[in-house]
Amino acid sequence: MDTFHFMTTVLSMVLGLGVTRLLLGVVTVFRIRNKAAVDWLPLGWAVCLFMQQLEYWWAINQLPMIKSTFSFTDFVSLVILTMTLFVASALLLPSRTEDEAVDLRSYFETEGRYGLLAMSVFSLLAFLTNVFFFNAAPFAPWSVLDASLIVLPAIAFFAGPRRLQVGMFCIYLPVLALDIWISAGA
Repeated sequence: MDTFHFMTTVLSMVLGLGVTRLLLGVVTVFRIRNKAAVDWLPLGWAVCLFMQQLEYWWAINQLPMIKSTFSFTDFVSLVILTMTLFVASALLLPSRTEDEAVDLRSYFETEGRYGLLAMSVFSLLAFLTNVFFFNAAPFAPWSVLDASLIVLPAIAFFAGPRRLQVGMFCIYLPVLALDIWISAGA
């Protein structure tokens, strides 16, 4: 097995665990729907996170076209990047039986919002990885999208009023869609 296949195996395992964790959160929300109120905002963020996971998984498979050899530092940075997606998945939606007594909005306000910070960290680390490991130009047009993907979830995390949280999500969703569209076309 060459270095690339070894790397993608490890990254895919961690990423697969994150996707599994996010999907288990969706199942938990479905299970508690009769006991506790469901809130669309954390589910919307979960859809965005799932789309980022898929986009990242796709990007991993495109790595040999960008870089022919990988160092241990490259590998570690990609593992850390992947782990931030797992952390975001583990935090965003409830999964424990103790959470079943709490409605989704309350869970998101107290615990789930930390997943937004992990999403911001992922986008920041992705930007840095693109610049420092893959020699992407830091002030290219794509960096404006990346800056938005870094800042918007962080603002939503720190936002007090619900309408500001909703506003950040409503801006984030089309920015992410544009980012995915550009990435898929590249």
